Amino acid sequence: MHTADEDQLLVSCLQHSGATHCQLAPHAPKAATDRGKSKRRANLRPGFNKGRARDPACIKQWAALTTWLRQNLHQARTAKREVCFVGKLSARLGRWVFDLNPNLRWDEVSKETKQRLCTLPREAEQAFTQKHPCRDPSDWQQKAVKYKPGNRNDAYNVLMGHLVYDLHRIYLKYEVHHQQSSA
Repeated sequence: MHTADEDQLLVSCLQHSGATHCQLAPHAPKAATDRGKSKRRANLRPGFNKGRARDPACIKQWAALTTWLRQNLHQARTAKREVCFVGKLSARLGRWVFDLNPNLRWDEVSKETKQRLCTLPREAEQAFTQKHPCRDPSDWQQKAVKYKPGNRNDAYNVLMGHLVYDLHRIYLKYEVHHQQSSA
């Protein structure tokens, strides 16, 4: 679950930007021990094979999302030729935490990236649900994404839920601040 501070950021985001579609997804990443069997698994719908979507467009939506995430973490995509987001290992949380690259300002992030960050948790859940219609919609949060920090040879598995919610919080943090400072 998100905190009261994040709730306030979201309310501010909605009030200042008028973006009524911008919301936090209803659940935060579950611990690996909390994962249960999906109630939907037994209710296979016609048109699906072994719980996977037959429509290639559903699979492509998930692939496009994960590719976009990797590109913003690993490839320079700004005018300054910098990656948009960087991670650092948090000793307090025991996981990678992602934030805006300190070499960039928020106004240097493209409008398209900002729009996608606003709805990223919902997009991830929808893409996962379309690809895996018989699985619990929140299972996307347990998927692993490889993260290779700059100037290092080793790669780390990070939970997609943590990555997506961290990136969404960046949007809330900077966009609300940007909206308030320009008002």
